Amino acid sequence: AIRITHTSAVVEVRRIVATHAAAFGWGAEAEGAANVIATELATNIAKHAREGIVVVNSGTEGTGGHLQMVAMDRGPGMADVARCLEDGYSTTGSPGTGFGAVRRMSRTFDVFSTPGKGTLIAAAYAPTWKGKEKEDASAGPQLGVICVARDGEDVCGDTWAARHERGRLTVMVCDGLGHGALAAQASRLARECFMTSVVLDTKSLMEALHEALKPSRGAAVAIASVDLRNGVLTYCGVGNITGVVVNGGETRNLVSHNGIVGHRAARIAEFGAACPPGSSLVMHSDGVSGRWRPEEWRGLWQRDPTLIASALWRDYSRGTDDSTVLVARMP
Repeated sequence: AIRITHTSAVVEVRRIVATHAAAFGWGAEAEGAANVIATELATNIAKHAREGIVVVNSGTEGTGGHLQMVAMDRGPGMADVARCLEDGYSTTGSPGTGFGAVRRMSRTFDVFSTPGKGTLIAAAYAPTWKGKEKEDASAGPQLGVICVARDGEDVCGDTWAARHERGRLTVMVCDGLGHGALAAQASRLARECFMTSVVLDTKSLMEALHEALKPSRGAAVAIASVDLRNGVLTYCGVGNITGVVVNGGETRNLVSHNGIVGHRAARIAEFGAACPPGSSLVMHSDGVSGRWRPEEWRGLWQRDPTLIASALWRDYSRGTDDSTVLVARMP
């Protein structure tokens, strides 16, 4: 997460993007395209909102890797988003082609802006996503995640993971105890166990995590598994991870038991809940306050889940701990 308080911060955003591009082995053309997207997102904050954050995440699924870039601010917002996306439209005397270029180059691109409350923009890029090769994201469950280390830390003590197989989506959010390297070690053990487990029922998986984390300082963990054929969710949580199903104007809070996975888990139990088509599963660590309400962001819940995760993180992150927000929308 790069804080934007001046146009000079754009250089740092470009440096981060270049680091990812080099790690993926991208050539100059792909790195240049990613830099155009990142530069426009950061510059837009500096020009119009004066202050905000750009979050850069990388992923390796598919071939060649991809970048997810999210810009968030609490600036004046856009009264007419569609017009702002038109080539040639500008409020600052620039050529007005930036947003249009970002949308054309991105695999996914979405904007949510509220006048007087700020703007959220999410764009994903990879050199292998071009034209008709872009996937139909609506065909399966859609995930959006913001996972950010506490200010001043080089590593994040939170992690998340997801598996989509045999008609079932299973996701995990893990918050290693405390923060820093030892918290990150606990989370890494949890992720490795989750991704390699041959069992995916939530209770058995949590019991496996409890064993795997014994050499570490432990963690708070929640696992949710949704049968996409009938909309039935099974949830198992130990420690302070918030889980909520949002379905239209209704919410269902999911239950976690007290304890520390790897050290003290007096009760590991799973609970069932409905998670019907079109609903959203929200899970987040305690680096984000649980006091939010879905109606605070009217019109947001059918947009890109990355924007939903960004809104919760922007408006409710405590700023004193690692923080993760995962949003999974059912197809």
